[in-house]
Amino acid sequence: MIKSESPRLYSLDVLRGIAALSVVFWHWQHFYKSSSTAFIVEAQPLFYWFFPLYRNGDLAVDFFFLLSGFIFFWLYPKKIFEAKVSAKEFFVLRFSRLYPLHFVTLILVAVQQFSYWSLNTRYFIYQENNIFHFILNLLLISSLKLEKGLSFNAPIWSVSVEAFVYFLFFLISKNIRPNVFVVAAISLIGYFLIYPAYSPVGRGVGGFFLGGLVYSMYDAVIMSRSSKALSQFILLSTVLLWTIAIFLSANLLNPGLFPNFEILSSPPGVIYRPKILAAMILFSLTVLSVAISEQKISGLFKKLSILGDISYSSYLLHFPLQLAFATVVSLNGISLDIFNSPVTLLMFLIILISISMMSYHYIEMPLQRYLRRLWLRSKPQPS
Repeated sequence: MIKSESPRLYSLDVLRGIAALSVVFWHWQHFYKSSSTAFIVEAQPLFYWFFPLYRNGDLAVDFFFLLSGFIFFWLYPKKIFEAKVSAKEFFVLRFSRLYPLHFVTLILVAVQQFSYWSLNTRYFIYQENNIFHFILNLLLISSLKLEKGLSFNAPIWSVSVEAFVYFLFFLISKNIRPNVFVVAAISLIGYFLIYPAYSPVGRGVGGFFLGGLVYSMYDAVIMSRSSKALSQFILLSTVLLWTIAIFLSANLLNPGLFPNFEILSSPPGVIYRPKILAAMILFSLTVLSVAISEQKISGLFKKLSILGDISYSSYLLHFPLQLAFATVVSLNGISLDIFNSPVTLLMFLIILISISMMSYHYIEMPLQRYLRRLWLRSKPQPS
């Protein structure tokens, strides 16, 4: 099999877009938890169609970390080590991609939360909306153990962690050009040493460098003489594991049979490390399978790549949109039962995708190009 020389793996863009929308389903519970009404998981719209996302959509963030690691280890280590990509260029590329929309949504949520407070004398979901946490968000360090809780546009916590991981990745790539053993060791340190002390950074470091390990596996498979057989084995293994995961998630097996095997269920707000580690094995195989399949059905992935284009905007904009919906409901005294309706869910997704596309084309890309021209005096390829 011939290794792709494309500057973009469209298959991974599609996965990133699906993961971003998965978080929307996981956060649908926000609408119910904004009041004293008892939250019934199964009451959420089309629950039995989307139950893996309602129950485990929080793991999409760990998928983001892994996917980022795969892409970064595909694009950068050699170039950084050989000084073909400078520190300035690397961080301008990252800043110009991540910060503009973060800043816009931070201000947007700050204004929205003020309005929500005036109606309800409390904030919507995240309560630490003060000057201190605003500054942490402004500096993109809202989840580095300085915070007292989630605040403002709280999903940005994962981007804050990822920005930290970028610094770690650049320093390592610049000085030692990481090999498989180094990458595996750092991933294990993330999951087994950092995670118990501070889980957000542990998840970020563990997942990102696991993504680097998956890239090494991908590189080995597609360059192997047995590439076809290995690819088929990986694909079949991935399908089998997804079938088992969904089977377990549906509680078709007696949970008592697995008292110490918390793979796909945990109390709201709690993510057990075994659950993450089990999921990351599945995610690793998924990324590996889909990246390999890029060679055969790249045309299909390219047509769906818009999902990847709007993944960042849909991830950052879904909470402000939820806040807008919640404010309208509160202002008009509408029952929370409206959020049980599939029509409400469909309307929310249509609006979210629409504003995400507008954000990508009219906010993110123009500001990204402007900042890169301003600071790099050139026009590097988008990354």
